[in-house]
This record gives sequence, C-alpha cells and structure tokens, in this order.
Amino acid sequence: MKWAFGFPGAIAAAVQPTVVGRWVFVGSTSGRLYALDLDLGCVFWTFDAAQTVRSAVTIVPIPRIENGGARHQAIFSDRSGTVYSLNPMTGELRWKRQVGGGRAGGSGSPQVYNGRIYVPLTGAGGESEDSRSLSHGAVVALDAETGAQLWESSTLLSPPQPGRGPNGVGVWNTPTIDTKLGRLYVGTGDSHASPAGPTSDSIVSYDLKTGAMGWIFQATQGDAYVNNCDKPLLKDCPSENGPDIDFAQPPALVTLENGKRVLVAGQKNGMVYALDPDNKGKELWRARAGKGSALGGIMWGLASDGKNAYVAVGDDLDSVDRYLTNPNGGALVAYRLSDGKELWRAKDLSGCAEHEGSSQRRNPSPVNVTERAPPYFGCSNGQNAPVTLIPGVAFSGALDGHLRAYDTADGKVLWDFDTARSFLTTNFVDAHGGSIDSGGVAVVNGTVLTTSGYSSWGGIHGNVLLAFSAEEAH
Repeated sequence: MKWAFGFPGAIAAAVQPTVVGRWVFVGSTSGRLYALDLDLGCVFWTFDAAQTVRSAVTIVPIPRIENGGARHQAIFSDRSGTVYSLNPMTGELRWKRQVGGGRAGGSGSPQVYNGRIYVPLTGAGGESEDSRSLSHGAVVALDAETGAQLWESSTLLSPPQPGRGPNGVGVWNTPTIDTKLGRLYVGTGDSHASPAGPTSDSIVSYDLKTGAMGWIFQATQGDAYVNNCDKPLLKDCPSENGPDIDFAQPPALVTLENGKRVLVAGQKNGMVYALDPDNKGKELWRARAGKGSALGGIMWGLASDGKNAYVAVGDDLDSVDRYLTNPNGGALVAYRLSDGKELWRAKDLSGCAEHEGSSQRRNPSPVNVTERAPPYFGCSNGQNAPVTLIPGVAFSGALDGHLRAYDTADGKVLWDFDTARSFLTTNFVDAHGGSIDSGGVAVVNGTVLTTSGYSSWGGIHGNVLLAFSAEEAH
C-alpha cells in the first residue's frame, strides 16, 4: 500500500477514481469532490456539490483557452441530476445544470463525446407514491461547452400518467457510445407500476444527435418492483413485486479480431447477453454466470480484452429473501466472446470465515493500519464491483472487503488485499475500509487505486481511498 486517504463525514466510498497525469479526481457521499496528488495522496483542491457524488469525473478539452490558462474541464454529476463543469486545475465552477426536473441522477457517470455530454437518469427511486407516479428514467444530452440542454429522451414508449404507469425503467449505468453507427446504448431497470413496460430490464439504443429511441432488446418481461413494498403502509405497489433484476451496468461494445462487433452486458438475474449492434440488437448468445438475485447476479460492470469477457458475479443475497446472505456467491468468470463459451471460473474465496459467530453487524473504529474490522452480520464474498482490466490481469473487488488481481489466462489469484480494516491516512482523517461495490478500480502509471466502503443493503461501511504501487511508499 502506497497511501490511504480518508473521506471525512462519510460512511461509504464507492466511486471510481479518475487519473490524469499526477491528478486524481474522486467524489464522496458528502457531496465533496477531491483533486489529489497521485504520488502523495495530498489534496490540491475540493469542491462541494449539492448532493452525493457517485459518478466518476471525466476530463475533456475545451475549444478555447479560458482565464487562467484552463484548457480542460472536469465533468461529473450528483444524485440530484445536477451536472457540473469545473476547471480541473483549480476546482472553480464553470457552469452547472440540473436536468430531468431534479429526478435522481443515480450512479451512472455522464459520458462525453464529440462536444456533447450524455447524462443517465434513474428517476426518483420509487420509495413513495408521489415520487414514483411520474418518475421515469431518461438520457439527457447537453452541450459540453455551455451546459445547454440539447435533448431529453425517456426510457418509456409513452408518457407517464399521474397516479398510474408507465413509469420507472431507470438508467443506472453510463451510456455506451457507438461511433460507427452514431448510436448510444444503455441498460434499463424495472418498472415501478403494473404492468411492466416493454423497455424495462432491457438494452435500449438511441440516436446520438436527436435522442430518438431505436431498437430494444428486452431480456426480462413483467418485472415491476418498488422498494419497501413489503411494508404495509406503502400503497399501490405493483402486483409483480419483482424480481427486480435490472441491467445495472453499461453494455460493453467490443470489436473482435475478425471485425465482428459484439455488445455484451450482464444482468442481475445472473445472465450474460451478447447482442449484434449491427443487426438491431439481435441476440448472439447468452450464458448463465450466476444464480442471480435482486441485489446479486451481475451488477456494475464487466471488462473485455477484445477476445474474452471477464464477469464478476455478486450472488450475495438469496433470490427469495433479499436479506438472506449467501456467503459463497462470489465469482469471476471468463467467457469467449465469439461464442459465449465459459473458459474458467474463480470461486469460493470468501473471507467470511473470520466473522462466523457474530449476531450483530458492527463497523470498525479506526485505530491503525493493521486492525481488522470486528465481526459483522451478513458477510458475503459477492463480487458486485465493476471489473478493471490491464494486460494479463483482471481486478475485482468483493463485499467482504477483498480486492484481488486474477490471471486472465486461468483465473489464478495473483494478489489479494483485505481492505476491511482501519488505516492511517494522509489527511489525518479516521478511516477504514469495507465492502467494495459500485466503484471500480483505476490502474494508472503503476498505481492501483480503489475506494472501499459501501453502506447500502447491508454492506460494510467505509470511507477510504487506497493507492497501491510496486514503488516504495512515501
């Protein structure tokens, strides 16, 4: 470990860091965005957004040099659906724009391409009747220079109606850009009202210029779900009540050695799908990577080297009782992209045995770098975090706090670090790691970066950013 940085006042750290040169950009649940030094872990500047920042930061050029010599801008969004443009050298705000009428921005990062910003929206989340009545997912396009809105395209085929569907079908993932066809692809979530619509649990295509919806591949029909519908006070719940198996991850667009293009994505039901983007999303193959569940299956992202897809499986919760822990559901699976053949499966690496006998979850109090988190309830080795790939190595984080590097040839574990412990930090903030979930690993200039700590749905709290390197620590 090279250094550790603590997020003050946070109980979760599940954001993928962005690295440009010696600059590390990373958001936090407190809404504060940090620019850090890659070598030392010290702070260059901070910026306070209106709400939690779960999106990654994208650094893009600007057409003209601005005051102070700025040549780039840093683009990110917060949970309110507000998109920000900052000067990445100083943290000074250039502009901000709230999109979607304040509907939740979710966890997907804005995608920037050819002078436009494409923003995914989830909708209001569906925790109450009022919030979900007109709530729906969408993709919004902004002008990257000014933040002006160019178009908004819903995930629904017809407008939502007050007091009834259609609604829901959020976009939890970063849009995927197809430069060849001028299209954009997103995965969608479930409906929030009965009957579930034809775009829920789907891969949906849009025109980059106009936002017009194109082809739709629906993997699961009839999935309508609202959080807390197991509680008697919540009214007008959908009759389906699940199974709540969204596409939470962005589809990966891959060109194979023979020139064939494949659009591949995993779903929370544990299935991997390969589609033909050049033939209106026709299914090429599917494979079962895991059992699947409302909070398991395949969650936040797979990775590809052009030949194979490396898929993390997070079967951490039982599909019937979403609060019943499966301590041995995690795995990393490799598939050949040309035909979907499973090449290897790395499984059963749980560190949960260290915590057997505990009847109550407890989060650790930071003391020093060697202290392991106390026992907690609900330990799982589910691997929900997105996979990060470098030549020959796949990095995958787990809910039990372990970060592992796998050999892409055979799935052998090359390196394993348990992040669920306390750390001494560069900013002298009390910090500890926990579950590694929606934030992926960044590997740049010989340094491996990961956030650790996920407080939702029974995850282990944490508030730390960790840097690893083969070089001697400072």
